[in-house]
Parts: sequence; C-alpha cells; structure tokens
Amino acid sequence: MTENQSKKGAAPSYKQELLRFCQTTTIRGVPRIVNTPNRGIRSIWLTFVFILFIGLFTCMILLARQYFDYDVIHPPRVLRDTPSPFPSITLCNLRPISPTGFKRINQLRFRDPRAFARNVNNFAAGLYYYRNRSHDYEIISNAISMGGYLESLPKDYSYSLGHMKNESIIQCMVS
Repeated sequence: MTENQSKKGAAPSYKQELLRFCQTTTIRGVPRIVNTPNRGIRSIWLTFVFILFIGLFTCMILLARQYFDYDVIHPPRVLRDTPSPFPSITLCNLRPISPTGFKRINQLRFRDPRAFARNVNNFAAGLYYYRNRSHDYEIISNAISMGGYLESLPKDYSYSLGHMKNESIIQCMVS
C-alpha cells in the first residue's frame, strides 16, 4: 500500500463528515432524521424540516422585499400639545405620502424621500468631515425630515402627495 492510499483511507469521507454533522448539529429535527431507525418517522421528520426551511426562506424573501421597497416611516412628533375637550379626534398618519403620491413623485421625476435624505446627509457629512463646519452641519441635519423634503419640492406640489380626507376618515359620527 502506498503512502497516499493510507492517508486517503484514514481521512473520513464527505459522506461520513456530513453524517457526523447531521448527528451533532443543533438545527431542529436534523439529528432526528439521521438517528431515527424507522423509515416512516424519518420521512415525517424530513418533511417537517423541509417545510421549516421553505417557511424560513419565504419569510426572509418577504422581509427583504419589504426592506428594499424603501418604505420610509418617520417617528411621530407632537404638533400640538394643548388640552382638547372630550370627545376629540387625533389623526396620526405615519405614512404622510400616499401611494398615489409616490406614483406622482415618480411621474414628475422628483427624488423620493429616501434619496432626498441620503443627498442631504451626504452634503451635511461633507460639511462636517471635510470642511469642519459643525454648526452648518447641525443646521442642515435638521432638514432631514419629511417637512424638509416637502419644502424642497416646487410650490403647490406637496399638497397633492398626501392622503385625501376620504382616505383618512372613513366614517365620522357625532352624537
């Protein structure tokens, strides 16, 4: 027997390494697939693990699609903090631009809020890091908001991007 053949025989094969991994892994159900002597139970465990991985990858794909939609949600701000009589209505919309507003932004070839914030942030970072103008950086950083974005649009365009009253208030009853 040559020296190469003795080394080859001593080294575990890929199949043996895969079997050892499956027996010792912490992935739920995989050790049960390998260690179960009954073929029926093994096929049930294999089905469960396969369904688990399909569900996992489906959730990951849906999450990635939702992330890459760049649907910007801004933290809420209190615009008016005065006591109001009971009963009162508070309208809160964390998505200030309607879906038709986003279509209009694309049709008019305006920058979307995410691109606007990225451009302003890059400009502010340039002031801070390259020109050492920290005061100007603080002032410009305050423009990274929905208000700053709407102010950057041409006059009267921002009014057509929001939600209409019939989209916000579905039914209002006063008794």
